[in-house]
Amino acid sequence: HRLAALVTGDTGTMHLAVAVSTPVVAMFAVSDAVRSGPAYDLEKHQVIQKPRLNRAIRSKSNDQSCMGQITADEVFQRVQKILEQCEHG
Repeated sequence: HRLAALVTGDTGTMHLAVAVSTPVVAMFAVSDAVRSGPAYDLEKHQVIQKPRLNRAIRSKSNDQSCMGQITADEVFQRVQKILEQCEHG
């Protein structure tokens, strides 16, 4: 709860951070952020959702190429947005 922001994938850690009001940048590629992403305080959290490259892939552990669509610059910009909100909020 003392973090300014947490960068994570679709993990239990993401859900714990949301539960203790830590802003998250949550990255989704295989799973659907609408179904398993942050469910409340949506103005506080940043979700990066990329389309699944191979619709046959149903498990995050089976194909990591989808996550490769998310760039470091994109994540950095989302973290900056959260930090700016913290400064002004």
